Amino acid sequence: MVERKTWAWLAAGAVVVGAGAFAQSGVGDRGRGDARPMVQLPPAAVVPASSAASAPTALSPASLTTTVGGYTYDWTALQAAIDADAEVANGYFIVGNATDPDYLFAYEKGSFGIDRVTPLASATKWFAGTLAMRMAQAGIVTLDDPMRPPLAFWTTTGTKKDVKLKHALSMTSGFNGSPLVGGCQLTPALILYNCAKNIHDL
Repeated sequence: MVERKTWAWLAAGAVVVGAGAFAQSGVGDRGRGDARPMVQLPPAAVVPASSAASAPTALSPASLTTTVGGYTYDWTALQAAIDADAEVANGYFIVGNATDPDYLFAYEKGSFGIDRVTPLASATKWFAGTLAMRMAQAGIVTLDDPMRPPLAFWTTTGTKKDVKLKHALSMTSGFNGSPLVGGCQLTPALILYNCAKNIHDL
């Protein structure tokens, strides 16, 4: 149980706190003050009830449509937007939902296969948050637990000593620094524990 608890703090300490500093660095808006729009596709058409009962259809390469729950989704605009984005040369894009085992849309751009291993950085925040909340739900941790003793390097002085798991998960820990300076973004050989310590020590 102690080892599982430590992993929750490592996830919160390294991923969430570090990612919060990264998010504050303004990388997402590219200095323009506005976020890039996301493509949102509403259902294109309702399928008659007689064909709605069937399982989701496989993606049709010619028409790029999928039928799920009585709705037909046309992914042509999404694929066109992916292809048109010159900033992303390689990527694997997947759209799914919580109830169907198959992907609703899957597309490989460039040379980025679905099995490729790559650092996710801020994309791991949802996983760390979900893991910590499931552990809180199971009674393994509480949101008011301090970061120390599970993270032995955590300071016992200053304001950082008061940081709780809830602060790390909600990005209200008070950390303010760039993970590119003294963090672990550019040193992938660091293990998770040392990465969390580097971010803590900024």
